[in-house]
Amino acid sequence: MKKIMILISSILYASIVSAYDFSLVCESGQTLYYNITSSTEPYTVEVTSENASEPYYTTYPSGNLVIPSAVTYNGTTYSVVCIGTNAFKGCIGLTSVVIPNSVTQINCAFNGCSGLVEMTIPFVGSGTIPTASAYTVFGYIFGETSYAGSVGVTQKYKNDELINGNWYSYTKIYYIPTRLKHVTVTGGDLMYGAFYGCSMLTSIRIEDSVSNIGNYTLYACSELEEITIRSLSGGYNYLFGGSAGSSGLPSNLKRFFVTSGILPENAFDYFSMLTSVTIGNSVTSIGNKAFKGCTGLTTLNFNTENCSGSISSYMFESNNVLSKITIGENVTKIPNKAFVNCISLDSIIIAAENPPTIYGSTFDSNLSLNTPVIVPCGTVENYEDADFWYNFRHIQQSPDCGVSYTINAISANPSRGSVTGSGTYPAGSTITLTANANDGYQFASWNDDNTDNPRTITVTEDATFIASFEVISSVPTFTITAISANPSQGIVTGGGT
Repeated sequence: MKKIMILISSILYASIVSAYDFSLVCESGQTLYYNITSSTEPYTVEVTSENASEPYYTTYPSGNLVIPSAVTYNGTTYSVVCIGTNAFKGCIGLTSVVIPNSVTQINCAFNGCSGLVEMTIPFVGSGTIPTASAYTVFGYIFGETSYAGSVGVTQKYKNDELINGNWYSYTKIYYIPTRLKHVTVTGGDLMYGAFYGCSMLTSIRIEDSVSNIGNYTLYACSELEEITIRSLSGGYNYLFGGSAGSSGLPSNLKRFFVTSGILPENAFDYFSMLTSVTIGNSVTSIGNKAFKGCTGLTTLNFNTENCSGSISSYMFESNNVLSKITIGENVTKIPNKAFVNCISLDSIIIAAENPPTIYGSTFDSNLSLNTPVIVPCGTVENYEDADFWYNFRHIQQSPDCGVSYTINAISANPSRGSVTGSGTYPAGSTITLTANANDGYQFASWNDDNTDNPRTITVTEDATFIASFEVISSVPTFTITAISANPSQGIVTGGGT
């Protein structure tokens, strides 16, 4: 009996042995745990869990987590290069995660993170792998084990292949949180099918630093509402698995942001569902009939200074519903016939204090010259004197000139979390509101039922935004009993719930 008690005591004690070399509180407030992976230059660490098995943490990280790119411990600065297996397993209170570009490997680290709404990742999959595989799709970091609040996603990472008369399908089922809506990718290559089947996502941002973007990257991402991406030489259809036709395009897709590059001819063929397109400052040229397929487009935000000499005439083959064009402050010239066939404009909004150069046929000859042209404060006379702008009869400054509004961002229950972003801002400003949950709670929603966090708003009036937080009710708890077989000979610490 004595031997059995000693053995049990040893097992219980071992179950709470630390799985890390050191821990530090990160800037976003969570305590993270690290293993040293290189104790010589270059010094590196991986993020790990507190314990080697369940429960993985005494207090599970929650809220909005920003993983640092480097940490300093005992006078040595280590680069954070890896997110280890099970590093955040079961952290259901995490609502957003930002992983820095210093990280070069992510293992199955986020299994069970059912509360995630938003992620920023340095690549898709386990690392910067040059060949498409089961390790190069988004679901890999969540693993193949189901959990409450997840959905099994069949991710295809390669075309079907006929080998010795038999068809081989290259798929793997991963379990991704159903609440996950927004993903930003900051680097690496997007291989074939990177987000294949991720129907839970509503927005994706692919930054310019992403090297290559493969076919079927967004196939079956049926709930996408917003995409931010650079221009692609072959247009955008192949992201969804086809070179022509609209059958594979998300029917809810409304907003498209083009950040840089060359927008090719017919870039938006078949994108009739889009209502808003923004052309970023780093776009260098726009091809013939680039917006031919955007028959439902009502708003075009045009803010590029570098392509004013190579914007195609006839950007639109026809568009009878485009009602608003916003011309950014960097635009210096708009070529002849750029907006031919845009005959339904009811406002032209310009942020440039110096009138951009236009020509007699920059706008369609059938466009009413009574169309309001809204210009920056104090610049009406500049536009009234500028070539061809003077043809417009209603040049007026923004009605918001000199106007500011107060935004109140508060918590419905301060004991559960706080909110940042309150202040007085000029009309038209874009600001960010962030809800920060305290330990044991997670962000639920804003008072208007919006669930974005952080949340970006445009200031148009006085407004109050109230963040609600909910109790994390299903954080697993376990009781560890650590006892000595013979108290007279020694004691054991570490017991508790």
